[in-house]
Amino acid sequence: MRGLGPQADVASVMIIEAKGRRTLRAQPNSGGGHRSDATDEAVGQGGLDAPVLKGSIWLVWGRAGLLEVQLPGRHRPRPEVPVVAVPDTYAMPLRAYLSGADVDPARQVQVSLVGSPFERRVWRALRAIERGRVLSYGAVARALGIARGARAVGMAAARNPLAIVVPCHRLVETGHGLGGFSAGIPLKRALLRLEGVLVLGNKVLPGQLEIDAPRDGA
Repeated sequence: MRGLGPQADVASVMIIEAKGRRTLRAQPNSGGGHRSDATDEAVGQGGLDAPVLKGSIWLVWGRAGLLEVQLPGRHRPRPEVPVVAVPDTYAMPLRAYLSGADVDPARQVQVSLVGSPFERRVWRALRAIERGRVLSYGAVARALGIARGARAVGMAAARNPLAIVVPCHRLVETGHGLGGFSAGIPLKRALLRLEGVLVLGNKVLPGQLEIDAPRDGA
């Protein structure tokens, strides 16, 4: 597969059909879905109930988009930011998702990605992994043109401030293991099962998912 290149100014990555299989490919900026605003200022924060996750999620948003989604047990409210009702543009798709509706907040929620250039490239790639599918850390690294970059992708995913809407829970190990998750494996397992992924213990069941991204022309 043609890599994105370490210096590529890529605005988004999409998953496309390629000879009956799926792969990641760069796509020019369409102007929607996410922003790469490293200076977006938080203007509000608030919580949403998430019974399926046995708790609630905490959201922080700026003028350009959602800045943080914090999972149960990981809440870190910002004392300087007002606590208000979560705007419908964020609340509606997230409530639907958490209630089990077949929606994907990664495709619907506007976000503002605040991080290093490399972290933002990884996070954009994660937003291209569709609901109900997973990719390996190595597959995302190769899609971004980073040789032997699985560990770097994993580290960027661990620093992801936008759980669910930047779906780092859709990253797994090549050997079907769930891999790591900063909020804990039980929550990763719960999110994958919510999306219809079959998980047994700490592994996704083989034969139902694509663990790797094929190369173009393969």
